[in-house]
Amino acid sequence: MSTKSVISVFGSTGAQGGSVLNSLLLQGKFQLRALTRDVDSEKAQALKQKGVELVKIDLSDSAEEIQKALQGSHGVFLVTPISPNESEHGKKVAQAAKDANVKHFVFSSLSHVKKITNGRLEVPHFDSKAEVEEFARKLSLENPGFVSSFVYIPFYAQNLNTWFVPRKDQNGDYSITLPLDPAGKPLEVGDVKNVGPIVAEIFTDAKKYSGVAIPFAGSVVTPSQLVESVSKNVGQPVKYNYVPPSVYGTFPFPFAKEMANMFQFYSESGAFPKLDLSIAPKITKLTTLDEYLAKNPIKLE
Repeated sequence: MSTKSVISVFGSTGAQGGSVLNSLLLQGKFQLRALTRDVDSEKAQALKQKGVELVKIDLSDSAEEIQKALQGSHGVFLVTPISPNESEHGKKVAQAAKDANVKHFVFSSLSHVKKITNGRLEVPHFDSKAEVEEFARKLSLENPGFVSSFVYIPFYAQNLNTWFVPRKDQNGDYSITLPLDPAGKPLEVGDVKNVGPIVAEIFTDAKKYSGVAIPFAGSVVTPSQLVESVSKNVGQPVKYNYVPPSVYGTFPFPFAKEMANMFQFYSESGAFPKLDLSIAPKITKLTTLDEYLAKNPIKLE
């Protein structure tokens, strides 16, 4: 029977949770529990082979079920997937963690766009996470034995391999189309795999990181620098096509308005207004955009 403290990780087969679990496995200081909807999935079974305990749980499950799943945990890492119930789910887990006598709650948060812009812009998947952070901070204030810490994720470099792959126009030219104003603030970009080492470090020192929010970005680039890196990676010119948020938000695809508001917020405020980007590089080597693309080449369609 292991005498190591238990860390429970939500989203354990996803990008962020998977990175956190892998980093904690390498660190070797904790016993690990993966919380997942499908304990029979290939990814979950691969974790089991590495000695990770699997527990079947869904964020839509009752508070009692979640509390039971967290019982015996010293720490919990939570990332909430985008959903209309994101804020509700996140608060429920934070409360369940406190009620299960968890000592350290680490949450993947984002800026409260609606508050920062005085209601002018709304980005629900940002604002919902910020509401969970506010709730967790309140719990910690009222219960000093329940420490909460936060990690802030930038624009995923992985998006350039998926959502924002360069597209070819009728003339055969490639471009990336975004509502990110070239005259605005540059874009914070990061490899999601960097979240793991940061969270692993946070769990080693609850006192040091109590109430601390740690954003990270491997690169901070203008739109022209972004397409310059992409052009170099694909071996041919890629142009930047700026579409104003007011137009981009009318495009006929899911979350178009939310994406438009997100990039407008990035342009106006940056992803992490008033947060300290100097903490993360002291914890781990952050992957630059060029380094990420060298290992994950973009495939043009």
